[in-house]
Amino acid sequence: MRTEITTYNGQLVKQAARENIGTLLRAYRQAAGLTLRQLGEMTGIAYNHIARIEKGRYNVTVDTLAILGDALGVKITLLAD
Repeated sequence: MRTEITTYNGQLVKQAARENIGTLLRAYRQAAGLTLRQLGEMTGIAYNHIARIEKGRYNVTVDTLAILGDALGVKITLLAD
């Protein structure tokens, strides 16, 4: 996880938040013993889309977080911590 100073428009803070969510999502997925493809099949979300979320490269929606969290048995508030 990255710790950087906030820019005026908050871009670094936003990137750090995306990376934190992605790191947590990956940890929960791996703890459940699931591959990206398996989680994708369970949720109907393309595995490459999940991979981008895990890498912090995609600004994930609350709806998508809820779907992923539900499949992993995790409350979305834990993913957003």
